[in-house]
Amino acid sequence: MTNTIPEPPRCLITGTASGIGEALARRLLADHATVISLDQRDPRVAVAQHERVNLADPDDIDAALGRIEGRFDVLANVAGIPGTEPGELVFKVNFLGTRHLTEALLDRLNPGGSVINISSVAGYRWPERLKLILDLLSTASFGEGLDWFEVHRLAGNAYTFSKLALTVYTMARAGAFRARGLRVNAVLPGPVETAILVDFEKSMGRHTVGGAGPKSSSAATPAPMTSPPRRPSSPPPIHAGSPAPPSPRRRPLRRDRRRPNSRPGHLIAPSARDGFVSEPRRGPVQLARLRAVIPRFAGGAASALSC
Repeated sequence: MTNTIPEPPRCLITGTASGIGEALARRLLADHATVISLDQRDPRVAVAQHERVNLADPDDIDAALGRIEGRFDVLANVAGIPGTEPGELVFKVNFLGTRHLTEALLDRLNPGGSVINISSVAGYRWPERLKLILDLLSTASFGEGLDWFEVHRLAGNAYTFSKLALTVYTMARAGAFRARGLRVNAVLPGPVETAILVDFEKSMGRHTVGGAGPKSSSAATPAPMTSPPRRPSSPPPIHAGSPAPPSPRRRPLRRDRRRPNSRPGHLIAPSARDGFVSEPRRGPVQLARLRAVIPRFAGGAASALSC
């Protein structure tokens, strides 16, 4: 992948009014990036432009993007709401709105750019519900996705399912993004000390959240994934139905002691690659795990799987 990102890069970040989104905006601004912000509330950081947006409304998303000019090098989908909110609203914001925003901005992302989706450690058990998630990903629009949700009315925490869906969406779209010269990664952080941590304790239980050891939002930013790749990303894509090629040799996973945001128990790949998911204590999950079971992708596009 050729690095065509200028200095400084132009970054679009959702959820900049608090938590990880605010911390990421501060980090990028300190590195002299141009930051454009999307949030329902005004951010406290001095971004180049801020537009208020309701991620539960696709028309509002389109209107906000229409008020922003130019192209981007980084899209960071950080905004999300906890499971204490109504299930349909959680699903709209955390998955449908994020997917709609990403697909709507796709043609405005520069080759060599990066898309980062902030999922959650709650989304790491995606293999257990993969068939259901793939059925959801076959919907082509926000409206179709909402109709799907109305029909299925899933039992359990809507927050958890929204993050499962976002994790699989990231992996399923990696091939199509890579064909455009883009990387797409999901970050699955554990509990982070933000204003909504108490909501997670209510919806998931204090024992569950407290046992994971909350980290500060400044230590949980996905900033390393916003920088250009230092070497070519991943082998050629694998199309659905084709035989799997021999797995290339890779350096073993290790704890990265050079990065200030690494933490005990969080394994990081030697470099962020498209189609990888960063999970606390579990290390990256390779997209190749999906290549035998994903027949179609988000939006119905006949894309490729990359490993």
